[in-house]
Amino acid sequence: MASPSEALIFPPPGGPEIVAVVNRTYSNAIAQQVILRSEAATPGQNYLKAEFFGPQQAGDTGGDTLSFSGFRAASVAREIRAEFPGQNIAMTANYFQNAYGAFSYAAGQGRGDDTCLYGWQEIRSKQDMRQGLRNLGKINIRARLCQPSATVQDLLSLMYNFTITGNYTNPTWNPYGTPQAPDAGIGRSGN
Repeated sequence: MASPSEALIFPPPGGPEIVAVVNRTYSNAIAQQVILRSEAATPGQNYLKAEFFGPQQAGDTGGDTLSFSGFRAASVAREIRAEFPGQNIAMTANYFQNAYGAFSYAAGQGRGDDTCLYGWQEIRSKQDMRQGLRNLGKINIRARLCQPSATVQDLLSLMYNFTITGNYTNPTWNPYGTPQAPDAGIGRSGN
């Protein structure tokens, strides 16, 4: 357990409120589940989960290794069924964009008048940027949120506006990739 101020990922300003933070270290990663306040009738806990794959320091690791598999739609579908047993939560065919890249989600009706959302995102630099010992690492994000009388758009605010604060100090760890140069037209008259 950790204090809410030690979260590696934060919900947007204004909520939902952080109730607890659970850390787990692996030989290749740190996984953190940020438990969020829930007033929903749908069983289960609201959370933001972040898995940071990177170079662990000796003594900071557990004995286990966290699976580093790539994104598979079938595995996300299994996660959704496990999070919402018996509920009709459907995956969208679209991808959306937040400050960290593309993400997607599933949404549907929970118990009572709950609307539920399950969001996922993989943050990793492009393959051609991972040459040598540059731009390595990966962050997996999962979000589960159910709220009464909410719309899907209301719940999507969590995926659009979360903030990642965690990182590794190793210079090879950069799952975001090399930033692109600013557009050459910025500042020119008429642009």
